[in-house]
Amino acid sequence: MCWPFGHRCRLGLGYSLVGGLPTFRWRVGEMEVAETIRPTADGTALARSFELKGRIPPALKFKSSDKMSISTESAVLDGNGRLTITLTPRP
Repeated sequence: MCWPFGHRCRLGLGYSLVGGLPTFRWRVGEMEVAETIRPTADGTALARSFELKGRIPPALKFKSSDKMSISTESAVLDGNGRLTITLTPRP
């Protein structure tokens, strides 16, 4: 499964480092995903930014786990096909 999208995904489209931050690329069905991971300003959580291209579903759902909470359980893409969620470790 391809968290947070809950579908089988094809990894291996590569990654790059920009300003020391990793961006990973993969495909979910007909949608290509580029994910950049960065620490939040206060350093207590991670922000995951997604840029989506191709066939993008009308809605995306995210699930928290027993170890991590997320900032939203559903998200709307901005006009550039991007969205950001924040992962915070649970105590």
